[in-house]
Amino acid sequence: MTRSFGLGVLQAASETAVAKRAHRLSCSVHLSEATEQMRYGAVSRAILVNTSASFAHGWLIPRLADFHAQHAGIDVQIVTSPDMGVGGLDESHDAIIRRNHPDLRRSGFVSRHLVANRAVPVCSPNLRDRLGLRIPADLARARLLHYSGLPDAWQWWFHNAGVPVSETLGGPYFEQFFLLVQVATSGLGIALASHAVVSADIESGRLVALFPEVELEGPPFHCLYRDAPDDGELTVFLDWLFSAS
Repeated sequence: MTRSFGLGVLQAASETAVAKRAHRLSCSVHLSEATEQMRYGAVSRAILVNTSASFAHGWLIPRLADFHAQHAGIDVQIVTSPDMGVGGLDESHDAIIRRNHPDLRRSGFVSRHLVANRAVPVCSPNLRDRLGLRIPADLARARLLHYSGLPDAWQWWFHNAGVPVSETLGGPYFEQFFLLVQVATSGLGIALASHAVVSADIESGRLVALFPEVELEGPPFHCLYRDAPDDGELTVFLDWLFSAS
């Protein structure tokens, strides 16, 4: 039987450290936008997108260069928030990206699936080659990295892989998801992370995904967006966003 679990902590983690890096990247995005405005003239109104810092850093921001290359006149501003709820957000946001849950709704907005929330073991390419990881059971003898907010995640993954393990697994625990990924990138262990959040690291080759055939799913990421079909700029952004997923 395949089990699923709330991958939100793998996605949201502790947002403090990743928010700082995401903020720096957001500043770079805005600097690029300012340059485009100088070259091509004033842009239309800004599209305001709210999401978690880890999702912004790992999935959204790495893809925004493609959007701006196609639509230099549309300004996209990213606001990060650690709160997974939407009740506390003001009405200025045009799109809100969160894990899907029953409370992900707002009057005048539409919720639509954006990307799956699938947990996958990741490590550096050098570590994979050095350990000779060939089957899921090989991970039981590797140095596992744990997120302290979900201490049983590895047990669930091994269960779905059909690998018997003890109730207590060795390896360090991290309170910050961003630090967990950095340690894995440095070749110091194997992390279990939401594929969507580490997709940029996988695509760049800093990390490799291990045994993707082992399924461990959490609530998918949805985009809650303003229902405004006459808003041309928002429509263009949403079309791009869903096509990029």
